[in-house]
Amino acid sequence: MPLIACPACARPVSDLAPVCPKCGHPLAARLSAPPAVAVDEAAEKPIVHLGYGFLFGALLVTGALAYARRSAVRGTWLESHYNWQIATFWQTLALMAASVVAGTGVMFRDEELGVTVMMAAFAVSLGWLVYRGVRGWVRLARGLPAPGS
Repeated sequence: MPLIACPACARPVSDLAPVCPKCGHPLAARLSAPPAVAVDEAAEKPIVHLGYGFLFGALLVTGALAYARRSAVRGTWLESHYNWQIATFWQTLALMAASVVAGTGVMFRDEELGVTVMMAAFAVSLGWLVYRGVRGWVRLARGLPAPGS
């Protein structure tokens, strides 16, 4: 945190200070953007898309497998686990859709707040998915039917 000279009173002031603590003069150094880190956004963007694709793809694959395999175990305790996975799939999909709707609605007023709302809601969706996944998996490992069966 280097010191800079206040343009109004010439006293030394931290470069992080928004105003001079002695005279109250606004400091332009604080108002400027921090130095940008060189990032090849064109190269990074597809990787970020791939990450989202894996998350959404894993959810879709799990739902499709549960639908496809459920009939093979009909009448057994394993059917309850496929039903649990299918319910988790639809609940998570609904939470994600609600996240997009809520975030988009807020974005019309404040873009930054809208993105924050969307990311917070996606975090809740992911938390729900992890909770249901772990809860079902633990019961499966113990040889028990899925919760609520």
